[in-house]
Amino acid sequence: MAYKIINIRAGDMFEKNCSSRKEFIDKLHFIGEIYFAHVQKNGLLSIDMDGVINQDDSGVIVARYLAGNDGENKYKEYGNMNVEVAKEGIPYCWYAPLCFSGVQLLTGVSPEFNKIVGRNLRLIPDAPRFVDALSQESYNITAVTATHQEVADEIAKNAGIKDVIATQIGISNGQYNGTIERFIGGTYKSRIVRKILNPDDTSYKGTHIGDSWSDTDTLKDVPHSIAFNPGCDLALKNASISIIGSSLLGVLPLLTSSNTYNKELRKDVLPEAVVIMGKDNNVSLEGILKRSKLMKTERIPHRIYEETGKDDRYIEEIIREQLDNSNLNIPTKFNLMSTKEFDKFAREKYNEFSK
Repeated sequence: MAYKIINIRAGDMFEKNCSSRKEFIDKLHFIGEIYFAHVQKNGLLSIDMDGVINQDDSGVIVARYLAGNDGENKYKEYGNMNVEVAKEGIPYCWYAPLCFSGVQLLTGVSPEFNKIVGRNLRLIPDAPRFVDALSQESYNITAVTATHQEVADEIAKNAGIKDVIATQIGISNGQYNGTIERFIGGTYKSRIVRKILNPDDTSYKGTHIGDSWSDTDTLKDVPHSIAFNPGCDLALKNASISIIGSSLLGVLPLLTSSNTYNKELRKDVLPEAVVIMGKDNNVSLEGILKRSKLMKTERIPHRIYEETGKDDRYIEEIIREQLDNSNLNIPTKFNLMSTKEFDKFAREKYNEFSK
């Protein structure tokens, strides 16, 4: 197996194949020394959740459980809409995960609903070991995510992460009340990450690992950031280093200076490719992005199933069974808005929140 290091600079793309596992690990450590020496010294890391720590999208699961196939279709439609309105300054994750699943569907529902969803989501392969290894290296790790707080708290427990800052929907009398107390996406996420990684407001002393539209601002603002299987072109372009692989352990050589964990870096753990993005990156990234999306949608789910016997249908059946058997007051009928009505609703919510 040839491991690839792809260097994009001066408007061109250079590929180097490492024929041996040792050569590749040595190269990863070398890249770590160049880009992340300050991170290794200070031990500060912020990390996204969906697609980085956990595999399953809680927003989709909430929409499908509460509103069926129509809910799932609306969720996807609103997610695509958000990519377009992001050009107007409305951050990604505002439409589908927050205003649809969070506000429209979950208002009047107990936060326990989200806790049940969160504790059953599948983790990215080796996520707990990755967190444990960095904790042993004295890293302070904070999950920063657009996911609802109650979902994120449960994911963090399973992954071993202590500090979590997530989107918070208001709660009154033990139920979500439709208000938005905190939103973590786009520039809002970047501001939070800045406080974590640049606490004295002088220079960034750590790095951020993200993957998606909600991370693009953060990946751009944080010097020497990391994209783990970037899911969109801006995440790939804005990150300094992109890792395309099926295990988070493949990121360890970048963030640790010692060879302590080299024995754990088996062939199936190491990334398929590492992308180093230069400032002049005006080249076609279509092939790299295609490979990264394939890793996200096929390779990682297949690996999780091989290791645990759990696919997405199994997870949703477990969540559905636990919710059905709970004593929660869960609505069963929704009058879903038209696309035009929802767009107006989401924009009004954003204008209200951003004042």
